[in-house]
Amino acid sequence: MLYWRIPNGQSLSEKQVISLNEQTLQFRQKVTRDNEGGIYFCIVNDGNSTEIIDSAQVLIGYEVVQNVTNNMCTLYNKRKEFICYWDLGEYHHPISLRINASVSMDNNNQNLISCPLLNISSNPTDRNIRVKCTWTPADGNQVVIDIWNQRFDVPSRQFSRYYETREITKYEPTYFINVTTQQQAGCTCVHITWSRPLGVLDISTLLTLHSEWTSIPRVFEVIRNTNHTECHLVPASDYVIHVQVKPLKGQFYSDKKSQSFQTCSTAPTIAVPVFRSGWTSSECYDSVYRDITVYWKKIPRKFQNGKLTRYILTSGDRYKKIIGNSNSAELSMPCEKNLYINISACNTEGCSPNSTLTIPYPDDLLAPKTLIVEKINTSAIELTWLGVEDQADVDIVWCEANQLPSHVRMKLL
Repeated sequence: MLYWRIPNGQSLSEKQVISLNEQTLQFRQKVTRDNEGGIYFCIVNDGNSTEIIDSAQVLIGYEVVQNVTNNMCTLYNKRKEFICYWDLGEYHHPISLRINASVSMDNNNQNLISCPLLNISSNPTDRNIRVKCTWTPADGNQVVIDIWNQRFDVPSRQFSRYYETREITKYEPTYFINVTTQQQAGCTCVHITWSRPLGVLDISTLLTLHSEWTSIPRVFEVIRNTNHTECHLVPASDYVIHVQVKPLKGQFYSDKKSQSFQTCSTAPTIAVPVFRSGWTSSECYDSVYRDITVYWKKIPRKFQNGKLTRYILTSGDRYKKIIGNSNSAELSMPCEKNLYINISACNTEGCSPNSTLTIPYPDDLLAPKTLIVEKINTSAIELTWLGVEDQADVDIVWCEANQLPSHVRMKLL
């Protein structure tokens, strides 16, 4: 029986061994790590004795870094910490690597000052190397990272990266955010100001605006300035602004600084939604008056522009005020042929445009003599009405009965 003995206690996979014939057992392995070097033995065992047929010595030679990826260096301003990390190429051995981090005050690689407390950690499994040092942007204008193989010290194979200090510095969040709503613009605009990092004149600011009306935030970049006016907002609404700053040519924005605010209030934007049959009427009494109940829908909250406090109903010289956020009103009106009732909703800043509801003369009504309501299932009913001649069309209006959510009160007009 032929078999291979491989060095350093490595395990052997069946996929690595191919039997070509009775006398040849081929072994294949891609060598990528230093501990895979050594002497590989081909051995025969006939049951009585063991004999080495042949052997091969594998020497490992490799470059310090190949195909480096995810290379990133960050200098944290307030924490006074410099961190680099990268993924090494396929052929490497972290134990043999020599890493040096330095700063240059004159940007020409002269007078380099090595990091005083260099901490290097590595993970051979994913080829990730992390360098940590205590520095601040004030320690130098340029950061230099050098990596080489101290076992095969070839200068031409040295891996180096140069970073401008300001470009890799991650500053602390802005010190303050001020948001001012602009009532003269209809409460749809706000003016935002914030502070710049100390000692940094040219900055880039990333603003992210979250609204209660949409799940997708507005994101925009402001160059050099520390103020911005944003419009097309909804009055009397809640917003959150996030501010992140960095040097204009910097790689990293600061962590977010957030500020919540509410836009100011203004009069409702749209008219009260009404519908053709949104009313009921009694018979005329004394041939002079009839009692009318008017119904309307509430303005969607997005267009109320503030808390609704009252409704105003007018018809000719008649005027009625309904306090609170209601959706109906009762009026005693003359038995004229046609009535026109105007409805508007108001908040503390003003009233909406008028909506007009037309109520015909009682003799023009075609109310059915009989209405039959049959329940089909828990979510459907069937309506049948009788006693209407020359029917042109029908309006069906319904509303949930108070305290009885499982029943529906129907009224056919």
